[in-house]
Amino acid sequence: MLIGLAAGALIYAPIAAAGWRAEQEDLYIEALAERSSARIAAAAARRVASAPIDDAALEDMRGWGFEGTNLDVIKVRIEQRLTQAAATAGIVNPQIAFNEEVEVAGPTSWLRADIEADLVWSPTFTFLDAIAGWPEGFRVVGFEYDGYEQPADPASASGDEDAAAARRPRSGPPKLRLALAFPLADTIEAEAP
Repeated sequence: MLIGLAAGALIYAPIAAAGWRAEQEDLYIEALAERSSARIAAAAARRVASAPIDDAALEDMRGWGFEGTNLDVIKVRIEQRLTQAAATAGIVNPQIAFNEEVEVAGPTSWLRADIEADLVWSPTFTFLDAIAGWPEGFRVVGFEYDGYEQPADPASASGDEDAAAARRPRSGPPKLRLALAFPLADTIEAEAP
């Protein structure tokens, strides 16, 4: 029996050591990532603290953006992330389209994405919360919804059929149209029209 326990310990020891090593490697990688993030944050804080207020904001904006040298690849990356965020938030039937032109506003180039989906409020705000955490940044340039029946007004009581028809809900579920602009890093500026 004692020989069996010793043999079991000899067999299990390398397996336990390999598991411990894998855990230590994961912890080491996480520590390196946290240290890198802390260094970047500290460098940004030093830049902001040493620069005048207006220059600090512009310098901070220069760090925003999706990086890449090909606009089509950046569009695919943004679309994948938007699709994933929409699925995670529970957005129903999302359709994403991009504006073909890149808008330049100040020191930043912006790529517009239009998202249309069935309107459900809770997933919509969950989706916006999810993309608010993206370090690349974004801005909302349009937010529309339709398909809800509007409250009655005096025109409908007078028999005005055009006003009554305008208030009727459209067929299908209510729709959300959200327009977002995403900043592009300096690497794409040479290709921007």
